[in-house]
Amino acid sequence: MWNLIEEKNLPHLYEKYETYRAECDAITDININRFKDIFKPVEGLTIDHRFSCRNGYDNHIPPWIVAMPYNLEWISMTENNIKKPKNSLTISELFVKFGEFLKEHPWYGESFDKSILK
Repeated sequence: MWNLIEEKNLPHLYEKYETYRAECDAITDININRFKDIFKPVEGLTIDHRFSCRNGYDNHIPPWIVAMPYNLEWISMTENNIKKPKNSLTISELFVKFGEFLKEHPWYGESFDKSILK
């Protein structure tokens, strides 16, 4: 099982934000398709990471946590442009949501290797 303490003490796994962001986006797309029962797409709206990908990168949070369904929401493009890299979840709330998600889907953390794009 994935261990938050071990992960947070690792050196940064991504040299560039662009690589991290691409992985967040790829995992987000996988999760939208995998968890349609939890996270139903809404026509005319865009996906938003409540705890942003930028802040995930800056805080060394694995992309598969930032891309989990409990961190995603559908908002208008206008709202997303206003929000930019701001968060609508704190880092503590993100990890609470992640814990809740793992209780329901204990296999989730094991379903991604450390970099799906390598």
